[in-house]
Amino acid sequence: MAARPGYTERLNDLNRLIHTLSGMNDLLSQESDEKVRDLLKTGFIKQFEMSVELSWKVLKSILSAQFGVELASPKPIVKEANRQGILCKEDFEILFQAIDLRNQAAHLYQDELVDEILDFIPGYCTRMKSWINQLK
Repeated sequence: MAARPGYTERLNDLNRLIHTLSGMNDLLSQESDEKVRDLLKTGFIKQFEMSVELSWKVLKSILSAQFGVELASPKPIVKEANRQGILCKEDFEILFQAIDLRNQAAHLYQDELVDEILDFIPGYCTRMKSWINQLK
């Protein structure tokens, strides 16, 4: 899909982030030091946040370039991308949930939320890989 300059770079960056997140469970299962595990978890949460940001910004570029739709915030952009058929129902639902989790993580850091996000990431990565491959 053609879009604004920067679209390809954002999509490539998103692909790299998703690939890194996909290996999260392997790294965590190999690490026995609790302090190191906590640092890894913090890093994965940050990567997750960045991937969510890039996801909706990629959608924003597509909506602008292909449909002439100019929106500024994540949820309306994801809703419009779903309406335009850029996202299937499953991708829409997981990205919408990811935005909610990202928003919570940005304002509140609790162990329960960290665990919820870490549990969410594998399914999120699976859907995002599929979506990214469709966009390439």
